[in-house]
Amino acid sequence: MEKKREIRPEKINYFNEIKTIFQENNFVLFCNFSKLTVKQFEELRGKIRDKNGYIKVIKTNIARLSAKESIDFEIPEDMFKLNTFIVYANDEISSIVKEIKSIQKTKVVTIKGAIFENSFLNAQEAERLADLPSKAELYGMLANILASPYTRFTRALGDIISRFPRVLNQIAQSK
Repeated sequence: MEKKREIRPEKINYFNEIKTIFQENNFVLFCNFSKLTVKQFEELRGKIRDKNGYIKVIKTNIARLSAKESIDFEIPEDMFKLNTFIVYANDEISSIVKEIKSIQKTKVVTIKGAIFENSFLNAQEAERLADLPSKAELYGMLANILASPYTRFTRALGDIISRFPRVLNQIAQSK
C-alpha cells in the first residue's frame, strides 16, 4: 500500500494566499530577480509600497498551481521559472511599472510578463504600461480640462475690461 504524502498546512495557506492575490488584484507583474541584492530588494519594496503596491517572492510551483485554479486564461510556464517575484496592485500601475523599468536598466531585474484586467501581457506589452499617465498626472489633466472654460472666460472678460477705456477714449476723440 502506497503512502499518500500529506500537504503541510503552510503550503496550503501559501497556495490560498497566492490564489487570493491573483483573484483580487487588477494587476500582477512577474519579474526575474536573479541578480538583485537583499538591500536593493528592500529598497524596491519600499518604493513599490509608497505607490500602493506590494511585492512577493513566489514559490514557483505552488504559484503556478494556484494560478491555474484561480485564473480563466493561460499563463505561460516561463512566468513560473527561475527566481521570480510578483508585484501586485489595483491602482498606480504605471508608476509601479516605471519603477521596475528603472531598476531593469541595471540588469538586476527583468520583467517577464503581467496579468492586467483579466488578460495576460507579454514582457513588451507589460513595459508599455509605464507609458500610461499616473493617477496624479490624470488628475492634473482633468483639472486642466475642467478649468479651461473658466480660464478662457476670465481672459475674455479681462480683454473686454481692458478694451473699454480705449473705446471710450476713441469715442471722446471722435467728438
